[in-house]
Amino acid sequence: FIYSQVPDAAFGPGRVIADAKDITGLEERFFIAGPDKALADLVWSDKRVKIPVDWSSYLFEDIRLERRSIEKMDPAAMLGYARIYGSRKLASLASWLSEKGGA
Repeated sequence: FIYSQVPDAAFGPGRVIADAKDITGLEERFFIAGPDKALADLVWSDKRVKIPVDWSSYLFEDIRLERRSIEKMDPAAMLGYARIYGSRKLASLASWLSEKGGA
């Protein structure tokens, strides 16, 4: 598991609040990224991703996502993350998702 620093503006959008009990039985609340946000964070922080990107190869071979997971991704949400991050990589992914029929 790897933690990576994201820009402050990118921290809030796409997060899910979850509750879980710790080992003593006390409730704890934490934030976890939704699927679109998790992919945006990964792509943004992955130095191997250079424009132009062969998204099929990267998503299905390099990071081994399932096609049905990609089909559920929201191109508009990814474009929003591209704007927040100021990322051409994420804008490219959003475009690819739109062409491939994401959610």
